[in-house]
Amino acid sequence: MGCDSVVRGGAVEWARFRHESKARIQLASSLRNVGRLEDASRVLEDFEFSDEFSSARDAFNALILWDLGDGAGALRAALQAAKPALGTYRRAIGTYADDLRTDRPRNNGTDDRVAHHDRASSLDDPEVKP
Repeated sequence: MGCDSVVRGGAVEWARFRHESKARIQLASSLRNVGRLEDASRVLEDFEFSDEFSSARDAFNALILWDLGDGAGALRAALQAAKPALGTYRRAIGTYADDLRTDRPRNNGTDDRVAHHDRASSLDDPEVKP
């Protein structure tokens, strides 16, 4: 059942839709807590949540993705969950989130600074030969 059909259905349908949104988030949380990560993910994916619960859905999805070892996906989902609170930065953060990937350099291009710091630190340590 999607949002459009619920709105046309009236107050009773809307209340049912809200309760199902909440119940699905609670079920996904419980499934995650017992290690059934794929099932938890499916519970969140197979339903169009009301706007009221979309950030909670994205936050739980972030936790599931993290547990599955998908750090970039988890960060994308967490940023999606924060979207309503981002104000004028919503578009920029959304673009950055879309660009996240797992093959990104570990230091985000700071390798030269890190190497410089390591060399500088080794000069202070008499045990380390440059």
